[in-house]
Amino acid sequence: MKPVAFFIGAAASIPEHAIALLAVKREGGIELGLGNLIAGTMQNLLLMTGLVSL
Repeated sequence: MKPVAFFIGAAASIPEHAIALLAVKREGGIELGLGNLIAGTMQNLLLMTGLVSL
């Protein structure tokens, strides 16, 4: 098995949450819930991509 892809997907979770927090800080930005939804969707996509490549 190639755990490298899994670790890349796991390491990518940090930037997605940063994107959600930055979106909330913008004036007229989106709500925190929507930002977390977008971040979670991107995180799941990256995790599934890593699992498929194993």
